[in-house]
Amino acid sequence: MKKAWSVVGTIVLVMILLGGICIAVGYVTGGSTEAVLTRMEARYHLSVYFDAYLHWFQDLIARLVALWPAA
Repeated sequence: MKKAWSVVGTIVLVMILLGGICIAVGYVTGGSTEAVLTRMEARYHLSVYFDAYLHWFQDLIARLVALWPAA
């Protein structure tokens, strides 16, 4: 089992490294993060997911504060 997790960890690290290299090459060749974000927003509506996450997180914080005993 330890060998399996070692293989999984190695694969994950290689994927992270390749992703970093791809991002670096994109920046070097003049890629625009704004253009990528615009395309992703048009296709996947990321702002909806971001707003939902933000609402969930703010609700979680409010509930935690309500549970906190008053000093």
